[in-house]
Amino acid sequence: MQMLSMLYPNAAAVSDAEVATYLAAKPFDASKALQMIGEQYWAATFFNEYEAFANWRRTGFPVLQPFGGEAIYDGNVTNGTIPRRLIYPGGEASTNADNFAAAIARQGANEFTTRVWWDK
Repeated sequence: MQMLSMLYPNAAAVSDAEVATYLAAKPFDASKALQMIGEQYWAATFFNEYEAFANWRRTGFPVLQPFGGEAIYDGNVTNGTIPRRLIYPGGEASTNADNFAAAIARQGANEFTTRVWWDK
């Protein structure tokens, strides 16, 4: 909880007392261990978006809901849903055309909503 205070000492300072208060209010519950660990790890890696996304995809925690839903974001790249995967960079199709085409043939369209092989 205090790691961001090194980067943002004035904006993200959390005292030892605040940490103790938080931990007392949210004690470890072994029956929810994976959820609690997943949620805290996601929060800790929030500024490392690739790691936070990968861990959320791996664990399913925290349980996220698309912001606003389809009605607000109709027509965007995910149609209001949470992305399923990251896409290949824009220049990949031109600089690595053969391998890019082979990958797309194997795994599906280069879209944020295309499921990866392990995403059932």
